[in-house]
This record gives sequence, C-alpha cells and structure tokens, in this order.
Amino acid sequence: DNITNNGRLTVANVSNGDTITYLVTKDNGMPLVAMTAEEYTTYITSDNKDGNYSVKVIVTDAAGNTSDALKTFVLDTTNPIFDQQSTTINIPINVLITTIIYDAQATDLNGDADKGITYKIKNADASKFLITADTGIVTYKTIQTSTHDNDTATIVATDTAGNEKEQLITVSVKNIALSTSITWNGIGNDHIVNINEKAMATLSGTVATIGAVTGISIVDITFKQGDNIVHKITSNLPSISSDNT
Repeated sequence: DNITNNGRLTVANVSNGDTITYLVTKDNGMPLVAMTAEEYTTYITSDNKDGNYSVKVIVTDAAGNTSDALKTFVLDTTNPIFDQQSTTINIPINVLITTIIYDAQATDLNGDADKGITYKIKNADASKFLITADTGIVTYKTIQTSTHDNDTATIVATDTAGNEKEQLITVSVKNIALSTSITWNGIGNDHIVNINEKAMATLSGTVATIGAVTGISIVDITFKQGDNIVHKITSNLPSISSDNT
C-alpha cells in the first residue's frame, strides 16, 4: 500500500567511494534541496513531515557514473483520532449478545470514520467483550444476567501505517425500566374533552426511570377508546426535557 510511519530508506550494493544523494519531492511540489543520506534521515524523522513523497536515490561512483532509483510512499506518523462520544455506557441485564454495546469511531488523516482503521481489544482473551475489526462494534461475549458496574475494555485503533491509539470504555449492567404518567390540562373536572375544550386542551407527562437511563425519546402517542386504537400520532412529536418531562 506504500503507506508507512517510517520514511527511512536503505540503499544496498553500494561500493566504497560511491556517494549517495537523495532528491526529495513532497506533495508533488518542487524538489527539495539534494540531501546526503544523513541529511535525509534527519529530515524524514523530524516532526510534522507527514505527506506524499517521491524520493530519487542517486548513486555516483568515483568515475562520475551515476545510477538512480525512485521510491514513492505516503508518510503517516499521526495516530488515529477517536470521536467524542461518551465512553461510559449503561445497558439493561439480559440483553442479547448481538446487542451493540459501543461503536468505536476513529479516523485517520481527516478521513471518514473506520476508513483504513482496524480495531481490536487489548488483552482480548481475558476481556468480556468482542469487537468487529473493520467496524469497531463492541458486544458482550455472553449474556449478562446480573447487575454490576465497571466492566472495562481498552479499544486499540490501528491505521494502515501502523500508528495506534487506545480508548478505554466502561460498561455497567443495570436494572433499567421506564414508567410514564400523563395529565390532560384544560378539560375541566369531568375529565371529558368537549368541543369547546378541544382547542385548548393540552397533554403533558413525566417519565420515571429505574436505573441509569439516557436518550429517552417519544416514538408515538396513541389514543384509545377501551382497547381500540382511535388515533395515533407518529410525526411532529414533542421532545423530552432533561428533567424527563
């Protein structure tokens, strides 16, 4: 793939008395100043040298004869970057082992998430978790049948050049439940919505939680008469505030 995190070059079969010159072009620009082998090594290993390189190695013998070889490569010494999603996760007990616990998202050189990235879990054999190498999706190895806190895993993201970045996640298994209460406002004490009250009546409610619950949303509002559904709202739904109202 010609992508490397080490831009040093080795020139073989050079006779005593031969001189080596490196002519370096970066990012398709003008060639840099010709360098000796020592100058090239100092240059390529210094900071902030990532980019696309074309290096012509010129060997000159004592008689002035020359030969050359061209090497092109991408120098990438930058570690992948994980996104800013929370690394503290709560899940209910007894969820299926196919349930996504965490979806690691790392990028390389400002690319798309997961592109050119391989994921693994550090000390995977001893971990409770599995990870899909090309997507970063994390699942439990077995169903978690009891509540407990602080299962940890260290996710390692490696880019094509071999640069690595680690991220620690912490997962707790909770008893999680929701209950809702609703209130009609503006319908009078008889709790019957008449034609005059219909235009002014409002519906409000509160969600009570057991355990650590985040990201609650309303997916529909259903009106029933007895056991029969008479109306359902599935669009333009209200949001739930931070105090669960």
